[in-house]
Amino acid sequence: MGSTLGTGGEAPAQGLVETIHSRTEGNPFFITEVVRLLAERQELAGDDAALSTEFTIPEGVRDVIGQRLNRLPDDCIQALTTASVIGREFDFRLLNTLSDGISEDLILEALDQALAAGVIEELPGTAGLHRFSHALIQQTLAEELSATRRARLHARIGEALEEMYGADTERHAGALAFHFGEAEAVLGPEKLVRYSLLAGEQALATHAYEEALVHFQRALSAAERQPGDAGMAAALFGLGRAQGATLGRQQLDIAFASMGRAFEIYAGEDDVAGALRVAGYPLHQIAGHRGGVDLVSRALRLIDPDSQEAGRLFSRYVLGRGLGEGNYEGATEAFDKALAIAQRTGDLALEMQTLAHSSNVDYWHLHLEETIAKGLRAIELAHQTDDQLSEVAARFWVGIALLNTGNSKEGQHHAAAILSKAEDLRGHYWLATALWLNEFASRYEGDWQAAREFNRRGLLLSPSDARLLVTRMVLEYETGNLDEGNEYLEGLVETLRLVTSGPRYDHASAALMIPVVARITGEVDRLHIAEGAAKTVLSAESATPFITRYARWGLALIAVIRGDVELAKEHYSALQSSAGTQLDGLNGDRVLGLVARTIGEFERASEHFENALAFCREASYRPELAWSCHDYAETLLEHQGPGDRSKAILLLEEAQSISTDLGMPPLMARVSALQEKAASLPERAPAYPDGLTQREVEVLRLIASGKTDREIAEELFIGVRTVSTHVGNILNKTNSANRTEAASYANQQGLV
Repeated sequence: MGSTLGTGGEAPAQGLVETIHSRTEGNPFFITEVVRLLAERQELAGDDAALSTEFTIPEGVRDVIGQRLNRLPDDCIQALTTASVIGREFDFRLLNTLSDGISEDLILEALDQALAAGVIEELPGTAGLHRFSHALIQQTLAEELSATRRARLHARIGEALEEMYGADTERHAGALAFHFGEAEAVLGPEKLVRYSLLAGEQALATHAYEEALVHFQRALSAAERQPGDAGMAAALFGLGRAQGATLGRQQLDIAFASMGRAFEIYAGEDDVAGALRVAGYPLHQIAGHRGGVDLVSRALRLIDPDSQEAGRLFSRYVLGRGLGEGNYEGATEAFDKALAIAQRTGDLALEMQTLAHSSNVDYWHLHLEETIAKGLRAIELAHQTDDQLSEVAARFWVGIALLNTGNSKEGQHHAAAILSKAEDLRGHYWLATALWLNEFASRYEGDWQAAREFNRRGLLLSPSDARLLVTRMVLEYETGNLDEGNEYLEGLVETLRLVTSGPRYDHASAALMIPVVARITGEVDRLHIAEGAAKTVLSAESATPFITRYARWGLALIAVIRGDVELAKEHYSALQSSAGTQLDGLNGDRVLGLVARTIGEFERASEHFENALAFCREASYRPELAWSCHDYAETLLEHQGPGDRSKAILLLEEAQSISTDLGMPPLMARVSALQEKAASLPERAPAYPDGLTQREVEVLRLIASGKTDREIAEELFIGVRTVSTHVGNILNKTNSANRTEAASYANQQGLV
C-alpha cells in the first residue's frame, strides 16, 4: 500500500492506514475499494477512531462477496448468518444450539458447503471450531440482519454461552460482555455490567490495561442506566485503575477523579471495605499533585488506627503528605506509623511498600542519602515479597539518587534492573519512567544514541510526558540538531498548557531547562516561559525542596544570561546547599560558579568550578565536564589573574577534546571562540610562587597553623570537600608529600 493510498499525494494518518489494513487483511481489491469509498466521502484525513468504529463495506466489496455467497443454498446462508453474529470464529456446538428447526446433519452439510466455497475454514487442531476466511465476509452477513434481529440473536448467544460454560462462565467474561452489550436493548444492562466488570478485572490481572479500560468504560456506561450504585462504584474503581496504567502523567487527574467518585459511592453506602480498596490503591502520586490525599484522610477515620488496614493507608499517606502537600514532617509521621504497624504484624509487603514510598518522598525533599538507604532496604525485601511495583519504584529512586550523587556505575545497575521489571508490569507510567532513567544514565556519559532510543520508546508510551520532552530537547540542542530541539521545545510548551498550574515537575523542568538551552544556543526569546514556570512553582506553598531548587536554578541561570547582578545575589545565597549535587545532568557547583562569576566573586566561582570538575571526572559525566571546563575557562579569561590564561588554555583543550569526541557542535564553536580569545591575551606572572592561587595560600597558611580540613572549612566558610581539593592542589604545586612538608614550604616562602 503506497504512502498516499492513491489519493492525490497527501499521506493519510498512520492510524487510518493500520485500520484499513486490519479490516481488509491486505487484500489488494478490498484495499482499493475501501480507499475509493473513503476518498468519495472525504474521510481519508478524518478522525482515525471514528473510522475504525464506523467502518462500512464499500458496494464494490459487498458485490464481490455477495456473488460468492449467492452460489450457496439458503440453508447454508441462514446458518452462516447466525454464525456471523457469534463472531469471526464460531463453535459448531453453539451454532447447533441456536439453529432452531435445522437438524444437526443439515448444519454440518451447510458448513461443508461453506468450506468448499472458501467462505469459512476449519481451525487446525480443534474440533468443531471454524473461522470466516475474511472479516469482511462475516461483516457482510451480519449486516444483512436488522438491528432488532441482531440484538435478539446476541441475547440468545449470550444465554446459550452461559448454559454451555456453566460454572466456568467467569473465564469467558469478555465474550459474554460483548454479546450482552449488543443485546442490551433486549435484556437490559444487568448482565452487561456483571460480565464487563469481570472481564475488566481479568484484564487488569494480566496487565492488559487498554482492554480493561474498554471493559470498565462499557460497564460504567451501562451501570448509569440501571438502578443502584454498586455496579457504578465497581466500574469507577476499575476505570480509575485502568486509567492510571494507560494515561500519561498529565492526565492523572482523570484517574484520581474516577477513584474519587468510586470512594464517594462506597462511603455513602457505608461500604467500608470498598472505600478502603479505593483509598489504598497504589495510583501514581507525583510531586505537586494532591491525588488521593483527602481520600486516605477520610478512609483513616473509618477504621482502627492500629490495624493493618490503617498501616496500608498510612503508607499511602506518606506519598500524599510528602509529595501532594509538600509536608515532610507529616510524611515522616505517616511513615513511622505505617512502619511500626508493618513490623509489629510481620507484614513484609507493607514494610517494603512503606520504605519505597518514603524513599520517593526523601528524594523530592533532597534527602538523597535517606533515599538510597530506604530504597535499598525495600529492594532487599523484594526477595521475600511479591510486590514488583514497590521494587520498581524503589529501584527508580535509588537509581536516580545514585546518578545525581555521582555514583554512576551503581546508578546504571539499578537503571538496567528497573527496565526489565517495568516491562513485566506493562503499565505506561512505570515503563516510561524506567526508560527515562535509562536515558539519564546514557546522557550523563554522552551516549547520545542509546539516550535517543530510550527516549523514543518512552515517548511512544507517553507522548506528552514533560520529563521525556525536556531531556530530548536538551539532547538535540547539545548535539547541534536545532530544528529537532525546537520541535521538542514546542512540545514542552504545549504540554505545559495541558498541566494544571502548580508546583509540579513539568513547570520546574521548563523553568530550568529552557535557560540551559538558551546558554547552548544563545537564543533568549523563550526565557519568559521559564520565568513564568518558575513563578508558578515558587508561589505554591506545597512545592517540595527539589521542585523549588529547579525553579531557583532556572532563575539563577536567567540572571547569568542577562548579567543581572541583584537577581544573581538573591539566588546565590538561596542555592548554597546545591554544592556537590547534580540534577538532570546539570552540576550544582557549575551553576553556583556561573552565578558567583556574575556577582563578581571570582575566588568563589573558581572553587565551585574546581568542585564541578572533580565531581564530573570522578563520575565520568563527560558532557557536563566539558561544559564545566568551558565555563571555568571563560571565567578565568574574564578575570585575567596571574596564571589564569595558562589554566584556561588547558581547560579549553579538554573541553574541545570531549565535545569533539561526543559530537557537541554548539559547545565546540564556543570553545573555539574562547581559544582565539585566550591566544590574544598576554600571560600575567603569578602573584604567588608555583602558581598558587590566593585561596590556596589562605588554606596553606591555615595548614601551617595546624588546622584540620574541617577547621579550615569553618574558618573560610567553604565545604570540607572544597578544602580537600585545595589541599590536593597545594601538595601537587609545592611538590610536598604531606601537610608537614607543605607547612615547611609555607615558612620557607614567607607565606606564613
